[in-house]
Amino acid sequence: MRSCSIALLPNAGLGNILFPWAHSRIFGAINEIAACAIGWNRLRPGPLLRGERRMRYYGNSFKESKSAIALSGLLSIKGTIVRNPNLERLDQRLRSDHLYVWDQIPHWSNYFGALKEYRDLVKELLWEALTPSLRRQVIEAPTPAVAVHIRRGDFRNLQLGEEFARVGSTRTPLEYFIELIHEIRRCCGFDVPVTVFTDGYASEIADVLALPCVRLAERNRPIVDLLLMSRAQLLIVSASSTFGYWSGFLSGGPIILHPEHIHASLRPQSINDEYFEGAAVGSCDAWPSLLIRNIQNLRDEVITNESNGIFPAKMIV
Repeated sequence: MRSCSIALLPNAGLGNILFPWAHSRIFGAINEIAACAIGWNRLRPGPLLRGERRMRYYGNSFKESKSAIALSGLLSIKGTIVRNPNLERLDQRLRSDHLYVWDQIPHWSNYFGALKEYRDLVKELLWEALTPSLRRQVIEAPTPAVAVHIRRGDFRNLQLGEEFARVGSTRTPLEYFIELIHEIRRCCGFDVPVTVFTDGYASEIADVLALPCVRLAERNRPIVDLLLMSRAQLLIVSASSTFGYWSGFLSGGPIILHPEHIHASLRPQSINDEYFEGAAVGSCDAWPSLLIRNIQNLRDEVITNESNGIFPAKMIV
C-alpha cells in the first residue's frame, strides 16, 4: 500500500494553518507520495463570538478542501504512523504502508526554518492549491507600492506594565506604523501610496487611514490578501502575526519587521542579500543601506509607473 502525507489543520488562523499544510505538501512532493489535508472546511466560532471582521472560513479558497481523499486515506492505511518527520527524501522502503501526519506549528523562534530550503516549491504548491477564480483575482489586482499589515482580530492590547518584546499575540501600536510611513515617505521624497491590510475594522485604525494617500484594501478572502501583501514593493508586518510572516516568507521585496519581535529570518539569505529583511529604527537617515537602496528603487518605480499612467503597477504571478 502506498504511503500518504496528511496535514491535520489546527483550529487556528490561516498563517498557522499553512505550516502543517506546507510541510505535508513538501514532504509528499519530494518523496513522490500523495499529500492532502483535513480541516479546510472547519467552522471556527471564535471570530463570531469575538465580533471579528472576518470569520476565518477557508474551505471556499482551496481546491483540495472539496476532496475526501484525505479522510479515506487516513482511515485505510494500516501501516506505521509517523508524526511530523524531517523534511527529507526517504529510503524507498519507507514509502509504503506509512502515514506521515503533520499537525504541529513550528516554534515562534524559527517559524520557517525547515521551509526556507523549499521556498520556491511552497510558492508553486500554494498557487496550485488556489481555486481558479482566486488566482485570477490575485493576478488582476493592483500591486501595492507599500503594504502595511495591521493585525487586530484576536490579538489584545498591550497591558499597563507589560513589555511588548516579552509578550506575543499583542497588537502592534498604531504609532509604530505611522512613524514608519512618515520615514519611508521622507526617504522617497513624496507621499508614496500605502495600502493597509487588516482583519480589524476601519474605526480601529482610523489614525493610520487618516494619513494622506493611505487606503484600506478591498475586502478579499484572507489568502488573496496574504498573496497581495507578498507582492508589494515594500511590506510592513505586524509583530507576532504568522499571517504577516507568511507574506514576508513569500515576498520578493523588502520587509520591515518590528525590532522587538525579530528572531530567525523569514526567508533564505540569498533573497535577503538583495532585499532587506529586518528592523527600521529611528530616522531613515540611519537605516541600513540595503533598505534605503530598496526604497529608492521603489520610489523610481512608482514615479515611472505614475508618469506612464499605469500606477499601481501589476506584477505577473
